[in-house]
Amino acid sequence: MSYEVVPIESKAIFWYDKLSEKTETTRENYNSTRSRIKEIEKRLKTIDEDIHNIDNYRKTKPIADKAETVVFRERYRKEHEADLIIFTAAEKYLKKRFNGGKAPLIKELRAEQKALQAEKGKLYESYYSEKSELSELETMKKNIDMILGRDVSQEQERSKKRSGELE
Repeated sequence: MSYEVVPIESKAIFWYDKLSEKTETTRENYNSTRSRIKEIEKRLKTIDEDIHNIDNYRKTKPIADKAETVVFRERYRKEHEADLIIFTAAEKYLKKRFNGGKAPLIKELRAEQKALQAEKGKLYESYYSEKSELSELETMKKNIDMILGRDVSQEQERSKKRSGELE
């Protein structure tokens, strides 16, 4: 029986390449998760603004409607000036936000908000796990680079050669 002798350096290169691939995959997953979390947070902020303005509109609409029919308009407007300002701001926001169309129900917005918060919670678990794993993998790579006396620029050149960028 004969055994093939494989130099330790070629095994190290193989394992290092696998480590590099694993690091890049983890980095891509981490970045993707982080991007999705940011998208969710942005949508949650928009939902909060929508709910706030819809609620303000509903609360102050009767006051604004009455301002047009009351006998002593100026006096009424002065007494309810703050509410009328809130109504005007909410109305302007809703027209701009929903292009003059009908705003969604607060109940629907709260359901979407709840679903997004649940998804965000799950994503944060994954995010912290990936962040920890990425940190560990990068530390391993740096340690191996130090042990092998590799320069980071040499590794970048090596990866470019593999991808066919350098000839």
